[in-house]
Amino acid sequence: MMGSRRGFRERRRRKKASRAKLATKTEAVRAEAHRAAAGRSTERRKARLARHRAQLGELWTWTKGVGLELRSRARLGARSLRNRAAPVA
Repeated sequence: MMGSRRGFRERRRRKKASRAKLATKTEAVRAEAHRAAAGRSTERRKARLARHRAQLGELWTWTKGVGLELRSRARLGARSLRNRAAPVA
């Protein structure tokens, strides 16, 4: 009777070891996939931030141009008002 119990324990130990090995392999595959996905998401994030930086640069350039345009128009408007208000000599 004792021998059969020992055989049972040995078979159970092997079965558990086999499952553990399989779980380790599965986990390794899953971890690799997770690392790859994380790398892709980092690349997407970097690309998105680069796009945002480019858009902000473009917006800043446009805003500067509009500001300069408004200032020059304001100068012209002030000049024409001065000319209109100047007494005729």
